[in-house]
Formats: sequence, C-alpha cells, structure tokens
Amino acid sequence: MTEYETASLHLQTIATWSGLAVGVAQCALISAGLWMMHRASRSRDRAMDAVEKESERRHAEAMAAHAENMAAHAHSLEALRALIRDNRSAGQAGD
Repeated sequence: MTEYETASLHLQTIATWSGLAVGVAQCALISAGLWMMHRASRSRDRAMDAVEKESERRHAEAMAAHAENMAAHAHSLEALRALIRDNRSAGQAGD
C-alpha cells in the first residue's frame, strides 16, 4: 500500500469518526431540545390548570352575586307591585 493510499485511508477513518461524533452531538441536542419542550409544556399545563381553577372560582362567585341580585330584584319588584295594588285600592276606596 502506498503512502498516499495509507493517508487516504486514515482521512476516511477520521471523517467517519468525525461524522459519528457530529451525529451523536446532533442527537443529543435534539433530545435535550425535546426534553426542554416537554418540561415547558408541562409547566404551561400546570399554569393553565391554575388559571382555569381561578376562573371557575371567580365565575361561581359572580353567579352567586348575580343570584343574590336577582333575588333582591324580585323582592323589590314584589314590593313595588304591592305598593301599586295598595295605591289602586286606596284610590278606589276614595271614589
């Protein structure tokens, strides 16, 4: 084997090992990126769950306040109707 062939064989070996090292490094970077994306996704899911629970709590409070307002309104409306009935009765009795 000539000196040129030996050098060429060594360069091919170095290129093969270099390609393998680059491939392994790329796989490691991709794996790390996927792992970080998965962690971020789980973190966002937890944050979204907390926001959703808070939103549901606030909605329940708002609905309870609305129900109280509707009950007060119904009571006021009934009192107004009674007042109108009393005024009509008083007006008819005075005639």
